Amino acid sequence: MRNQDTVGSRLGPDDATTCARPLAGRMAELLTTYASLRLQVVDACIVALAERLDLREIATLDRRDLLVVAPLHLPKGERLTLLPAE
Repeated sequence: MRNQDTVGSRLGPDDATTCARPLAGRMAELLTTYASLRLQVVDACIVALAERLDLREIATLDRRDLLVVAPLHLPKGERLTLLPAE
């Protein structure tokens, strides 16, 4: 049997939920604000984490929504820098 390396196995079964719980409110706000984009939950989570960790760059292959969403931690009009650059 192959060892399953998951977030839960590395953090413990309750830690992944504990880590995500504070982000839930911001994620819900993003999903509501950008409802017309049909923003995905994972994209809302990425933005909420970027805000919480004060990240300005993220690696992603799904650029469409993340080019539009305005993170709260960046100056007005700025967006996250998406890597790899086009």
